[in-house]
Amino acid sequence: MTGGDGRIALRARVEEDILVDADAAFPIGIVLTELITNAVKYAFPEHRSGIILVQARRSGPGRVELIIRDNGVGMTDFREGSLGYGLVRSLVKQIGGELEIQGDAGVTVTISFSDASRFPPPGGRDPASA
Repeated sequence: MTGGDGRIALRARVEEDILVDADAAFPIGIVLTELITNAVKYAFPEHRSGIILVQARRSGPGRVELIIRDNGVGMTDFREGSLGYGLVRSLVKQIGGELEIQGDAGVTVTISFSDASRFPPPGGRDPASA
């Protein structure tokens, strides 16, 4: 993931049957790109190696939790006013989600939001009830 040197691995774990609304997919993609890029740039300085884990799971009925975690150096001071954080915060808000960041043992970002099951199917009726 870092120019072929193999020192940073990206792993993904995704539960089956998680539906994401089309209007949420684009912002989520941008958020994932921003968070993974930050982990590659800042979590593993010099020749340090590590893992970035992206996980999508259900956190309850109709809720999805997206977790981006690295085992890098952590984050001692969080830059509230940074452009990247502002972008992530704004996009999570756009999808009606909640954002939590922990930076002590590596960095863990948790985003929770409603899945697509909260939206009516195309045509407004549930095909199973037809």
